[in-house]
Amino acid sequence: MYKKTIFISLCLGVAIRNILRGGVFEKLKQNKDLRIVLLSPLADDPEFVEEFKGDNVFFEKLILYDKNKFKKAFVDVKKVLSLKRINTATTKIKHVDITRRDDFKKKVFRFFSPAMENDYFWNFLLKVEPSLFDLSHYDKLFEKYKPDLVFTTGLVAFDERLFLRRAVEKDIPTASMVMSWDNLTSKGCLDFKPDKAIVWNKIMKKEAVELHGFREEDVLITGAPQFDIYAKENDLTKEKFFEENNIPQDKKLITYATVTPKIFSRDYEIIEMILNAIKEDKFSVPCHLLIRPHQKDDFELYYKFKDDPNVTLQIPVKKSKVLVDQGNFKKKDSIKLIGALKYSDVLVNVNSTVTIDAAIFDTPVVNIVFDGYEKLPFMDSVRRYFEYPHFKELMAFNATALVHDEKELIDSIENYLVNPVKDSTNRQIMVENECYIIDGKASERIANILIKEMGD
Repeated sequence: MYKKTIFISLCLGVAIRNILRGGVFEKLKQNKDLRIVLLSPLADDPEFVEEFKGDNVFFEKLILYDKNKFKKAFVDVKKVLSLKRINTATTKIKHVDITRRDDFKKKVFRFFSPAMENDYFWNFLLKVEPSLFDLSHYDKLFEKYKPDLVFTTGLVAFDERLFLRRAVEKDIPTASMVMSWDNLTSKGCLDFKPDKAIVWNKIMKKEAVELHGFREEDVLITGAPQFDIYAKENDLTKEKFFEENNIPQDKKLITYATVTPKIFSRDYEIIEMILNAIKEDKFSVPCHLLIRPHQKDDFELYYKFKDDPNVTLQIPVKKSKVLVDQGNFKKKDSIKLIGALKYSDVLVNVNSTVTIDAAIFDTPVVNIVFDGYEKLPFMDSVRRYFEYPHFKELMAFNATALVHDEKELIDSIENYLVNPVKDSTNRQIMVENECYIIDGKASERIANILIKEMGD
């Protein structure tokens, strides 16, 4: 007989990596008086079940709701209204972006625009939502297991929001992980808030309180669980990493990490610029280029580079057709990432979280603030992302090089190759502010919070 029961919902590959393959799940699992119910789209996947099975572990389906044209229109209207209810530079830009691209959406939003500003319309959408997305599956699970705590790992993911909604309506104690540094300023308002929000740092806590109305005592800082592995020893040496990835031992390593095509679809143009600079000896030392596509990127875009002797293409993860973020990250994938972060001499990207990851290893970072070979209008340009509050906060540390054209790109890489300690102090300050602490114990702190929230 179990004394307590916890539900853990996981629709994101990063959440499975951070919570299940990190220390949170292991610490909870050690308590044999605790029943753990994992809700995931992978609940019936034999490999997933085999990896996480245990005497006190149970698997149930987390529903990823199908959206026909009407349901999608409903979700789009709700999304735009949600963005309008949180006043940040990010939500303003995203609101304009969403409503300008599609004629159907333009008409829908123009029709509903007068009503969108008041709470009555918002409350109407919330009332209608359960009739479009059947939540009875969760009612049955709540009745079957009678959980003492519902822990959602993707606070802003649509399908987990619906699950959280049902738990809140049933007065079941809830806690949610804010999985990424931009979630609270970029995803709109939270229609249903958990009792406790778990965040990385003081910046995110302030956002939760000021933008989303959380009480200070209900926002708990733990650090980011995905960074725990960086504080732990592994046997991956530079020589071994270079050998496994066909990188010449005598060359400096430049890593280019792509972003999602929705953010920037011309990463390959920046890659071409760097590769040409390597071939034309524009850097003062011989260099090799490592390309790491984002898990949501189209890997085939980069296959044309893989046979170049100056290039290593590192596929970050096996794509998942089921998980919302398309990446089911295993430990070996995390070790590959550590190698790229730790042993690169310079890391180049647009505005990804990998900027912080690299800084943890004191690896210099170059951020791309231009659109490749063609300058695009602001609303189509990567420049707009550097107006987002979470990244402006990062830029204020002056810890990276922001480049606005090809010449600045090559010059900044060269500067870091020649002087790798440049901006090192600022990188350290940035990490201290964004990561809270890198001690390998964020997962333990999260687990302790969950245990405390379940009570004695």
